[in-house]
Amino acid sequence: MVDRSPTRDSQHANPPIARGMIPVIRSATPADVGELARLRWQLYAEQAPHHEAFEAYVERFTAFARDALSRDEWRAWDAQADGRLVAAMWLQTVRVV
Repeated sequence: MVDRSPTRDSQHANPPIARGMIPVIRSATPADVGELARLRWQLYAEQAPHHEAFEAYVERFTAFARDALSRDEWRAWDAQADGRLVAAMWLQTVRVV
């Protein structure tokens, strides 16, 4: 089996956004979950080595993200440029007691 998981060394494998290009911001959907997992993995890889296999992380993140996107208290947005996701933001609304 070939390991295709993004690594610290491949974190810049995706080309940067072209100068002057404005990313399109939109609500994230369940169809985006795989790319959202990749983006989150790359973010964590920039901070510290992973102690979890990429496939295990994607499985765990997918379960979280699909559940979160189906609930009213979570919102997620992503930014697309050149037909690919380049950024994401999550917001959880917490009820004040």
